[in-house]
Amino acid sequence: SGVTVTGTTVTAITGNFTSITGATGIFTSISGNFLSDASGNTDVGTYALSGLTTGAFNTALGYNAAGANTSGVNNVAIGYNSAGGNTIGTDNVAIGYNAASGNTVGTGNIAIGSYTAVSNTGNNNVAIGISSLRSNTTGTNNIAIGSNAGSGIVTGVNNTIIGNITGSGGLSNTVIIAAGSTQKLYIDNAGVVSGDTFSGTTITGTTVNAATG
Repeated sequence: SGVTVTGTTVTAITGNFTSITGATGIFTSISGNFLSDASGNTDVGTYALSGLTTGAFNTALGYNAAGANTSGVNNVAIGYNSAGGNTIGTDNVAIGYNAASGNTVGTGNIAIGSYTAVSNTGNNNVAIGISSLRSNTTGTNNIAIGSNAGSGIVTGVNNTIIGNITGSGGLSNTVIIAAGSTQKLYIDNAGVVSGDTFSGTTITGTTVNAATG
């Protein structure tokens, strides 16, 4: 919000401002961020949205939540250092300790849980569960649900992993469903299906490996 200063001498003003008005020459020190073009932002916590310049409609709660954000819009960061490195990324949701903390330019990501998607700069990823998609950098359109789900993926795209399965660096176009860390269903890039038990050799025209029955 705007700050109006009255009096003859002000020694220091710190914080985030949309405007400061006062008599010319009364300020000896002013430090902070002037949000002249920003609107609709909400920040609670030390350094939350502290780098903001023109970004709008962001919500940040927690120490350094979205702290580096300058012009990103429509982001939600809740938790210590959540989305702390985001600068221009938009439409991201980061909830949890260090969630998406390394995301700088990625857009449309959802990271829920401690250390989720901490290295991510890709777009349209969903990571739910501690350390899920933790190593992902430029991979896009991945969905990882579960503790450590997809944590080994680095550049892979279009994966869906449910359960405690880490995956590997360039894994792409793959579906994995597990019970805990025990893989139950695997559909690879070619559409080949592998699983524990199937009653037949095909499922709706898709080849099945390791089938019984």
